Amino acid sequence: MKQKTLLFSIILPIYNGEDTLVPVLDSIKNQTNKNFELILYDDASTDQSAVLVNDWLDNYDGEVTFIRGLNNKGAHFGLTQGLKVSKGRYVVLSAQDNIFSTNRLNSVASVIMKNPNCRLITHDIFFGSSDHLRRNIGWHNKALINHTKISLLKLLFFRSILFAHDTTIYQREALDKFASFINYSPIEDIVLSVNFFLNKDNTNEFQIHNHIKKPLIYKIKSKKSQTYAKSTIINHQFIKFVRKQPIGFIVKNVIISSSEIMALVRSDSTVKKLFRVMRKPLFPLALLALTLRLTMNKLLTSKVDIPDKFFIETNLEK
Repeated sequence: MKQKTLLFSIILPIYNGEDTLVPVLDSIKNQTNKNFELILYDDASTDQSAVLVNDWLDNYDGEVTFIRGLNNKGAHFGLTQGLKVSKGRYVVLSAQDNIFSTNRLNSVASVIMKNPNCRLITHDIFFGSSDHLRRNIGWHNKALINHTKISLLKLLFFRSILFAHDTTIYQREALDKFASFINYSPIEDIVLSVNFFLNKDNTNEFQIHNHIKKPLIYKIKSKKSQTYAKSTIINHQFIKFVRKQPIGFIVKNVIISSSEIMALVRSDSTVKKLFRVMRKPLFPLALLALTLRLTMNKLLTSKVDIPDKFFIETNLEK
């Protein structure tokens, strides 16, 4: 009997995710589209994440692979290990704070049916804290990709405002170079996006990507997230990547300086570090650029009530 071809491989790297892990797993289990495999990679968590996963798996009968790493090596390594064993035509690059809409995979599958050559699908998101989620409220973040054409400058400047990297679902072949981005971890998502959109083989943007204009995940925001906990290394790696890009000197340094300002805001930086950035010649331009970026993000974001049909009841404590 011929084995059914899997449409999706959901790869979920885990590291100390006990606060949000079970509702995320439940949201995957509750997908209306069941044509997927789930690949979990625990990156040597020091909390109860692995125990929670094993307990959850006792009541899960879908296709699943659970890999436990011996040493902490970062999300990129976990995703790469997941890719090695995955079998789906499309790969869902997930995260331990992303709760799926019950119809997420169905919505993406509909896009694929209409355009089998589509290599990347993204969508809008809801976001908020765990407390906001309990109260079924959040913020709807609309992607700028619907209003502008992609360019290297926009990818570097707007980054997740163009589209949330947590929403990316790639055709397997588009991830051939993903393992080679290890030297840029933990900004492999940005590097992947730049590599994808500037690939000379991807000449027809309407064929290679599609953005669904509705939220299909709820991202739980927390100060514990990598965005805040690793803000310094994220900034360092981003600057290293930007310096290698073929863009003008002034623009390049404005992007770098604005990234430094954001990193300082997100970290517990000293006043001395802040003044060092402020003394740079391009600081006023960088501050103006960052203000533009944040303003654009605010214009694309609105507070909303989350519809009951978005997801089946989560296991977050009431």
